[in-house]
Amino acid sequence: IVYAVGITFFGYIIPSILFVFIVCFYLGVRNLWILTGLPVLLSVFLAVVFRVFIGVPIPIWPWGN
Repeated sequence: IVYAVGITFFGYIIPSILFVFIVCFYLGVRNLWILTGLPVLLSVFLAVVFRVFIGVPIPIWPWGN
């Protein structure tokens, strides 16, 4: 629920990075490179896939695209 509300108010990229970071940390990942790189790369990759390959624009930033 917090993630869905976060997307509404903060766009896609910020809540997605925080969500993946928190899930990785909760699951026991303690490698700093993975904790910082994976959330950013995964969020950017999914945004590109949605926009380019699927054709579904998602609000990346809270103030619009």
